[in-house]
Amino acid sequence: MTHESTQAKVIQIWEVIELKSFDAVVIGAGIIGAAIAYFLSREGLKVLVLDRSTPASGTSGACDGVISLHSKTPGLKIDMAREGIHLYNQLSLHTDLDLEMDKKGSICLAETEEEVVFLKKRMESQKGYGLDVRLLDPEEIRSMEPLVSDQVIGASWCPEDTQINPIMATFAFLESARDKGCVLRKNAPVTSLLVHGTTLQGVMIGEEKISAEWTINACGAEAAYVSEMIGIAIPIQPRRGQLLVTEPVDPVISSILLEARYMAFKNNPALGRSSEDPALKAGISLSVEQTRSGSILIGGTREFAGYNRKTSYDAFHLMAERAIHFLPSLRELRIIRSFAGLRPYTPDGMPIIGPVEGIDGFLLAAGHEGDGIALAPSTGKMVSQMVCGKSADFPLELFSLSRFKSS
Repeated sequence: MTHESTQAKVIQIWEVIELKSFDAVVIGAGIIGAAIAYFLSREGLKVLVLDRSTPASGTSGACDGVISLHSKTPGLKIDMAREGIHLYNQLSLHTDLDLEMDKKGSICLAETEEEVVFLKKRMESQKGYGLDVRLLDPEEIRSMEPLVSDQVIGASWCPEDTQINPIMATFAFLESARDKGCVLRKNAPVTSLLVHGTTLQGVMIGEEKISAEWTINACGAEAAYVSEMIGIAIPIQPRRGQLLVTEPVDPVISSILLEARYMAFKNNPALGRSSEDPALKAGISLSVEQTRSGSILIGGTREFAGYNRKTSYDAFHLMAERAIHFLPSLRELRIIRSFAGLRPYTPDGMPIIGPVEGIDGFLLAAGHEGDGIALAPSTGKMVSQMVCGKSADFPLELFSLSRFKSS
C-alpha cells in the first residue's frame, strides 16, 4: 500500500457524529492525542478526538522519525522512550498500517578531542543507567558508515535507537482507537471550554456543545492557547525545527547519524543565542536518517521564531553545509523539499502531563518538544491510567504543571 493510499484510507475514519456526550474529549490529533485516544479506547471509554485540521497535520507530520535513547540524559525520558519502542511494537501487531519501524541504532559523531571527552562523559552516566552505548574509533565508524568524513575522530554508538514513520504511527493509533469505538472529527476547532464552578464539563465547537467527564489538551505547540481559554497559563512555546529532504537513492546510510553538537543543543537551548555564528545562533546541528522510501532527511534547526512555520533559505544553506561537512558525498544529491515543524518547548525540557490544580476534569498532555514521537506511547498510557484511576507507570509529580509555580 502506498503512502497516499494509506493516508486516503485513514482520512475516511473521520465522521460526522450524533453523540454529544463522551467520557473523554481529546483536543488534538497529533501523535500525542492519537496515543491518548488509543489507550483510553482500549479501556472501553467513549472517546471523541477533535482536530482543527486533519491528523498529523501539525508537528507530528513535520518531524523526523527517531526514537532516541542515545540523545537523552539518564532518567525518565530514557525509561519512557524505551517503553515507547515496546508499545509501538505492540501497536504494529494490531494494525494493518506499516509503521516502518527499524531498530537502526544511532551514531553520534565527534570531530574534536573536546567532543570525544563530552561523549565519553555522557556514556559513563548512560551506561550506569543501563543504556547499551559504546565508543567507536575512526576505523569502526567508517566500517559502519563509509560516507562519514575523515574529519570525524570518534563517536558513540547506541544500538537501541529506532526509526519510525511518525505519520503512519499517528494514523495507526487513530485507526486502532476507531476500531474500539472512538469517534474522530477533523476541521473541528474548539472555540471555548465549558467550566461550571471548578469543573470542566466539555467543549464548544462553534455553537455546538460537547459534554465530557474529561477534557484533555494535547495540542502540542498550541496547548497554551487552548488552556488560556479558561485562564490557565502553561509555559509552552514553539521552537521551530527545519529539515531537508533529498531525492530517493539506494541505501547509503544504515544508522541514524547525529553530531555531538546535537546533544548539546537538545539539552541546553541557550547555547548559541549569543553567538555571532549564524549556524550556532539558529541551533543548527546535524541529524541524518534515510527513510524506507530512500530519501535522506537532514536536520535541523532549533529556533525560537514564534508560530512561524516557514522555511528559510539561510537555514537551508547552513543545514546543507553541515551535512556535507560530515558526509561529503551528499553534495551530489538533489534536495527536493524542505519543511518545518513547531516543537512544544518547556523551560525544563520535560513535558507537562496531568491534572490542572483547581479545575476538575481537565488534563494536560503537551510540551514534549523534539521527543513527542519517542514519548507518545508512554504518555498515552499514563493519561489513560490517570483517567481510569489506576497507578501510573511513572511518577506524576515530575510532569505536573505545578512545578513551574514561582516560589
